[in-house]
Amino acid sequence: MSAALHPPLSLYIRLCQLLVCMYGIRYTPVGRSFFQPPEGYDHPLGGGREVWFGFHQSVRPSHWKMMLNIDVSATAFYKAQPVVEFMCEVGSVVEWNVSTWQSSA
Repeated sequence: MSAALHPPLSLYIRLCQLLVCMYGIRYTPVGRSFFQPPEGYDHPLGGGREVWFGFHQSVRPSHWKMMLNIDVSATAFYKAQPVVEFMCEVGSVVEWNVSTWQSSA
């Protein structure tokens, strides 16, 4: 009798898989969270990293229906930048000049 009160487990699993596939196309997945690269805002952390904001989603069975839980999340990603700029930022180099790296031949 209690089995009739809860949706089948296979429905729960398929719905979770559908959401992961659907969101995984447009966003960068990390665990159960999905993140989008920053556009129009900048949140540097230093060391070549920045904050990306996204959301966490999960499907939970409840009495008579499935519930979708969505929450805001944030994590650190490495910035998309040239390797030389990354090395300067990680090494705390204030200014990098190409002429200092060229040989004086």
